[in-house]
Amino acid sequence: MGFEQFRRDLTVTRETGDYVDGKWVGDAPVQVTIEASVQPANDKQRKNVPEGYDVDSVLELGTEDELFVAERGSKRKSDMVEIDGQQYDVIRLERWQNAIISHRWYVVALPDNE
Repeated sequence: MGFEQFRRDLTVTRETGDYVDGKWVGDAPVQVTIEASVQPANDKQRKNVPEGYDVDSVLELGTEDELFVAERGSKRKSDMVEIDGQQYDVIRLERWQNAIISHRWYVVALPDNE
């Protein structure tokens, strides 16, 4: 059994742009499809969610695809992943490298306003 049997297709929305006078001015969003395993986040991951996110909606995504996580001073917003009809922000990357399966685990969460 491989990791791939647990994956499902997810739609990712990417937006580039810039902050102009303190407001985000985005380019047209681009959507791509990735394959990922969706898992519940553990307690440590939920405790380390940035302010402004719903700690009860934190999930992990295991994928070989690369997602963008915004950092301070970045010219891009974090990627958004649609899971079960809701838009989750990608908030952290946790790399997983081993001799059997090398992939990335991303932590995603719903903004408080959803």
